[in-house]
Amino acid sequence: MRQCAPAHAPGGKPGAERSALRRHHYERGDQVAANAGCSEDATKLECLRHASASSLVQAYAALPRAGDNEQPANPAIDGYVLTEQPVVMLRQGAAGGRALMTGTVANESTWFSRGWESLIRTPATYETFLRLAAGNTRADALLPLYPAASFVTPAEAFRTLIDDATSICPTLDTADAAYAGGSPAWVYHLTISPVYGPGATQPGLRTFHGLDLYYVFGTYPRLGTDYGIVVGPNDAALSASMQNAWGAFVRTGVPSTTPAWPAYEPATTGDLASVSVLQFDASNQVVSGTAFRSGRCAAFFPVANTLDADRDGATYEEDNCPGIANTDQADADSDGVGDACDIGGQRRAAHLHH
Repeated sequence: MRQCAPAHAPGGKPGAERSALRRHHYERGDQVAANAGCSEDATKLECLRHASASSLVQAYAALPRAGDNEQPANPAIDGYVLTEQPVVMLRQGAAGGRALMTGTVANESTWFSRGWESLIRTPATYETFLRLAAGNTRADALLPLYPAASFVTPAEAFRTLIDDATSICPTLDTADAAYAGGSPAWVYHLTISPVYGPGATQPGLRTFHGLDLYYVFGTYPRLGTDYGIVVGPNDAALSASMQNAWGAFVRTGVPSTTPAWPAYEPATTGDLASVSVLQFDASNQVVSGTAFRSGRCAAFFPVANTLDADRDGATYEEDNCPGIANTDQADADSDGVGDACDIGGQRRAAHLHH
């Protein structure tokens, strides 16, 4: 399983403190609707329900491409397949006891952050970019964990924060949710440092998003032609190790590695300082507790729990039901309390700490 962005609730509305990224998701949905000829707010949903599949595909395909010429995509909470954020559903037991293998690579954001060095040159610019991307509430909480002075450059501070906050630490949270919901989970992290040859055009990609798939599927020899990476014996050994692990997982539900890959089993749910991750490299290594990512994920999630305890994507000061996941933020009676916390006009206790 690869980690993905939070799901989007089509019927929701952005609050005043939504991040730029979250606002972008809503704006993108509105653009798809407009492309499909459904731009009137009063009739938009009804219009989309009656639109043909081909017209919706064409409306989506007409969106501007991302920087890597890929079409943007996010899962949507449709009320049928996804009734809430996937991490919320996992915590509720949606995996049904099925085993989960999930993981990341060391430099998840390098594909999407090319050119940041020329833009984020000072600590002040770094802070500005973070506030634009995450909103002030999240930025205030994250800046102390990722001070620019602790990294080689301000751009690297921002890149590392994005790696951790959008992919690496949420992967641990996903495993934690599966564990809490009664399903076993294993977490991996690819850390091998590719050797980029003299003719490589993008050495700054480092251990980039998707690199693990080359080893899992045995296509790592293509790294030379695809990226100018010098492939050697370490790559062959790593591929064999990952394929053995994945094969055993498919056959038995338990990955087989050397050293043995420990399951995600926190001392208590949410205690990321007590869990272990297998780092795939030229020589695999089990990394436990605060040794993983220098302890940043263990420090990150107490902050995340404060900002968004129910994991619905709305921070506490904008969430109209902070104790119960309600991504759509629906509030039928417009009393400021979300429907998830409203029962017959009575506010649930879960809302009292709002």
